[in-house]
Amino acid sequence: MPGKSWWSGFKARHLEISLQIAEGLKKDRALSLRPIVVSSFYSILSKAYVANPYGPTCIWNCDETSVMAGRNGDMRVLERKGSRNMSYVLTKSREWITILCCINASGQSIPGFYLFKGKRKLHNYISKCELRACIIAQQHAWMTKELFLNWLHHFKYLVPGGVSPTNRHLLIFDGHGSHAALLTIQEVRMIGIDFLTLLAHTSHKLQPLDVSVFSSFKTYFKLERVVLIERFPNVEIKRAELAEIGSKSLAKALTISNILARFKRTGIWPLNPDTLMDVMQPSNTFEINDGEDASTVQNMLSLSGVHVSLEVVTKNIALIHQSNSNRQVDNE
Repeated sequence: MPGKSWWSGFKARHLEISLQIAEGLKKDRALSLRPIVVSSFYSILSKAYVANPYGPTCIWNCDETSVMAGRNGDMRVLERKGSRNMSYVLTKSREWITILCCINASGQSIPGFYLFKGKRKLHNYISKCELRACIIAQQHAWMTKELFLNWLHHFKYLVPGGVSPTNRHLLIFDGHGSHAALLTIQEVRMIGIDFLTLLAHTSHKLQPLDVSVFSSFKTYFKLERVVLIERFPNVEIKRAELAEIGSKSLAKALTISNILARFKRTGIWPLNPDTLMDVMQPSNTFEINDGEDASTVQNMLSLSGVHVSLEVVTKNIALIHQSNSNRQVDNE
């Protein structure tokens, strides 16, 4: 077995190699990140840019993220060497909040859409949040088709420059059922909002909000939560405090530089289909049926363009369901 001297010599001979930690990747995600499938997504996006003169201010990405007042989470701290059993105090509160965020390719963001658990809104818990933020009560603090439709009206009202059939905006989101509901699409397709859904299990690499923005938000949230607990150790974090630290964390995460970097990293704007070639290598591990790949790509490339929003999302939903069904059969 090679020893430390061999390892030191190997590193000296190969300066271009470094020891790194590999991120675990689920099989479904690896299968969905096939080059031929991802390239077809960029092909659809390219057709959309040709069909409609979207500028960076008109290209949006929306998604939800959730945080809990008392959820455990490790943090890095500075301690003397040899110190053990480091810990920090958390509140016992079980309050939960979901925030729907939306950013565009020019670095702008829409004020948050805050979902609290409950049947009706009793108080204005977001009085200390960003201006024009919206609050909604839902039984489980989950996004639903009806609430997403409400958010679309919130979006239309707050978009800089407005939305109209002559000033169209492209909204990119994952294929969750609450997003890709036909009722939602029929309600807004005529007002100037076009849709493009991401294929299942690709949002972690193709969605700007999932590529570092939300992880930055949750890091800042943990820090703000610790600061609040240290300042007021005898006060439980309730809904108003939870919304306030969530808003502060969003302000730190949704910076112009961070947003622009995520759109660039995903290759959505500026359009760059080659930007993700390095993350698609794990998919080469699997033997993929050529007929399955051809069928998948044919379905995606047959999309006529995001201007016909209803047809685009309908076909993408069918493709997502077909993909999930095929995988369930394979697992059985």
